Amino acid sequence: MENYGKPKPNHDRIAILWNGFFAARAIQKDGTVAITQPELSARDVATMMILLKIARDMHCPKRDNCVDIAGYARCLSSIDGHEP
Repeated sequence: MENYGKPKPNHDRIAILWNGFFAARAIQKDGTVAITQPELSARDVATMMILLKIARDMHCPKRDNCVDIAGYARCLSSIDGHEP
C-alpha cells in the first residue's frame, strides 16, 4: 500500500482510465459508437497495462512506473510487428 496508496483509490483511478479507453475504443472509424464491446486483443492488454502504470504514477511518481510504461510500449511495438 505504501507505493500506490490504499487499494480502493488506486483501483478507482485504474477503472476511470480503463473506462475511458473502452469508451474511446467503441467509436468506430465512421464515427458511430459500437453497441457491443469487441473482444480484447493483445494490443489492448498492453495499452491497458500502460494505463494501469499511469494510474499508479498519478499517486506516487516512480522511475519504475516509467520503465514499465516503456516496456509495455515495446510490447505494443512487438505486437504490431515492428520488433522481434
